[in-house]
Amino acid sequence: MNEISKSDWTLARVAHLLNRAGFGGSPAEIKELYELGPTGAVDYLVDYQGTGAGLEPPPFTREPIPDLPNRREMRDADEEQRREMQRKRRRLNQAWINQLRGWWFERMRTSPRPLEEKLTLFWHGHFATSFEKVKSAHIMYGQNAMFRKNAAGSFEDLVVAVSKDPAMLSYLDGAQSRKKAPNENYARELMELFTLGEGNYSEKDIAEAARAFTGWTVNRETRTFRKAPRNHDGGVKTFMGESGRFDGEDIIKLILDHPAAAEFMSIKLWEFFAYSNPEPEIINELAATMRSNEYQLRPVLKSMFRSQAFYSTRAGRTQIKSPVQWLIGSLKVLESPLPDPGLCTYMAASLGQTLFEPPNVKGWEGGSAWITTANLLHRYNLASVLVEGGDSVKEVFGDRGLGGPEMGRMFMQEPMMDMDDAEIRRTRRQEMRKRRAEISQPVMKPDMVLPKEARASRDTARKHLQWRLFQSDLRPKDVAAFDQFFADLPGPDAWSNEDIRAVVHAMMSTPQYQLT
Repeated sequence: MNEISKSDWTLARVAHLLNRAGFGGSPAEIKELYELGPTGAVDYLVDYQGTGAGLEPPPFTREPIPDLPNRREMRDADEEQRREMQRKRRRLNQAWINQLRGWWFERMRTSPRPLEEKLTLFWHGHFATSFEKVKSAHIMYGQNAMFRKNAAGSFEDLVVAVSKDPAMLSYLDGAQSRKKAPNENYARELMELFTLGEGNYSEKDIAEAARAFTGWTVNRETRTFRKAPRNHDGGVKTFMGESGRFDGEDIIKLILDHPAAAEFMSIKLWEFFAYSNPEPEIINELAATMRSNEYQLRPVLKSMFRSQAFYSTRAGRTQIKSPVQWLIGSLKVLESPLPDPGLCTYMAASLGQTLFEPPNVKGWEGGSAWITTANLLHRYNLASVLVEGGDSVKEVFGDRGLGGPEMGRMFMQEPMMDMDDAEIRRTRRQEMRKRRAEISQPVMKPDMVLPKEARASRDTARKHLQWRLFQSDLRPKDVAAFDQFFADLPGPDAWSNEDIRAVVHAMMSTPQYQLT
């Protein structure tokens, strides 16, 4: 592919790169990356290993796992005691998964390695598993850390790690797959959704691969991968024309030898980072790069982010922001702190994306599925929560404010071990009342978003906000609409903080702002 030249390197293209390879950036961050030039900027984003790692995970992830009674405790307990043990386990894990979501939102907002977090989100949707079935926050964190560790490294190593991952083994029932009864769920999805795509394998291949993965299970006490030799089928398998006493790692190597594997993953990566239905020549070149580098991902990512096609009109402002991209990207361009973590979870979930709970094994559909008539309006309303706070919180959440059991579950961050259900409900209500006032505060600082020097005229104010919020040229008719909107206001030098908030909210409440 032809590479973008230094003469074509503009601030708008840097902003595009930051939006796609991360979650956007402030004007200062865009300028800083611009100064590196196209090669240096891409190297900085992709070769992030030497950059600071970012926010430490929640404390519960570093402690022994106390949320699951051991077998002796379960055996010695009566039925009521067992039910109480399970209730405590659910409470612990609900609080912990909420902590984990809040931590990941903040890490995405602040990480000095934006591509690492963007890839972690990509792999979370690609190799989809859900807390709803796995039911362990520790296991979900372990998977998240595994995605991050392997995010831009060897795709083969990543697929092996996913195949041994306790969350995946639980989600697709691999932990229960035994020699006498192989479970085909993972073998099927490994080829159909994760590596090859439909039409590149047979039902016989699925059955033989399932045999190879038998005996890969989870240690119940430590929640780590273990092999159970007695449950493994060590017999000869015939898979994709090859025969041998294959195990799961052998199957993965044979899959990646298939010519469709590199093309399949090149399409997935290009469509996530650039645009849908890429030209065959682009995919052929990316796939060739993947094969020649033995499935190392960094050379592929660099080739993609340096290509002229990545910055073409097909790519620029043509993707609908996912809820997470919309939320974190909004905080980045506004240079605002993270709102209450529970509020962030609610906002993203209400727009269709709950971290650690993709809807099914296919992950989030994305694209136009992110936008409906109803949730487009909801995006506009949620923007008011970030920008204006105050009464907009009540308008968005209704007269009950932040009450209700579902909101309570999303907002509770601390485990409630020794309370009965009635006490928990009272505690949730008290917590909601206490936090409602905090949550109602806007996170946007008007002087940060529109400093005094940018208020010399309506034209300078509009151009400043256009660059901050959209970071690109807009269509003439959109610019005309904004100019008309600004013409109906007093001069910007007379704007109050409330005026600035209203202007920013209006600009975020447009179809154009939903695109990246």
